[in-house]
Amino acid sequence: MAAPEKGEIESQNGKAACRLAFGFTGSQAMTSPNGPADLAQIEAEICKVEEYLANLKSQRNTFSSIYKLPPEVIAHILRRVRTNRLSLWLSVTHVCRHWRQVALDCSSLWTTVNLSEQEAKAFLERSRSALLTVRARRSGQADNKNVISLLCDNLSRIRELRLDAGRYSWHSESFDINTVFSVPAPFMEKIFIRNRWNATPPAFTFGGNYPMLKTLVVSQQRLTWHSQSIRGLTKFVLQDIHSANQPTLSELVSILDECQGLEILSR
Repeated sequence: MAAPEKGEIESQNGKAACRLAFGFTGSQAMTSPNGPADLAQIEAEICKVEEYLANLKSQRNTFSSIYKLPPEVIAHILRRVRTNRLSLWLSVTHVCRHWRQVALDCSSLWTTVNLSEQEAKAFLERSRSALLTVRARRSGQADNKNVISLLCDNLSRIRELRLDAGRYSWHSESFDINTVFSVPAPFMEKIFIRNRWNATPPAFTFGGNYPMLKTLVVSQQRLTWHSQSIRGLTKFVLQDIHSANQPTLSELVSILDECQGLEILSR
């Protein structure tokens, strides 16, 4: 009879070690199930084995070259390859335990959030207290009330806000954007608003809620042309504003007087 090959011996030794690790005897390992209780026991043992193997694989990963990189370096690499597609970006936490922990510990990796996507809440939680760049696109199918709620709850730490109405309007029973602009946003620096051309929503009033606002880009959207609402800007862009909704000359001059540091004025 031929002697077993080296690989066969290692395989047999591995199986024996696995049996010993979980307290299997030879007879137990060969027992066939004959009832529900046996099946439940087997499922439980499978879970134990899978957990044991997962731990072994995790330990094996520590020998890889990338595992030896400091967490700060891995976080920097992840920032360089970050994508705005939330569902795709979440997959970075599924590569291995080490990558997952590094990603979760780095709040800046989760600060670009699209509130129109289902994964938005996970990003908001993982970004913790970091300042945010937030995008929201109006949808006929999305839970628009939920989008408004998330905006209002996190407005105090939003630095850049981009709102795109798409084929819809920013004002409806389910999506009253004026609710958002009534909430203070002390760190807001940039706002980009795009509305539907034929929509007739109420004019937005920023008031004193945005003391840090420097960039305001408005497309097809009415505003309240008041110097106390629009002030301190360095970039002010108006695009496709209906003639009936454009500021008067005196209103524009009053706004410009409050924007002494203005660098870009465009329409």
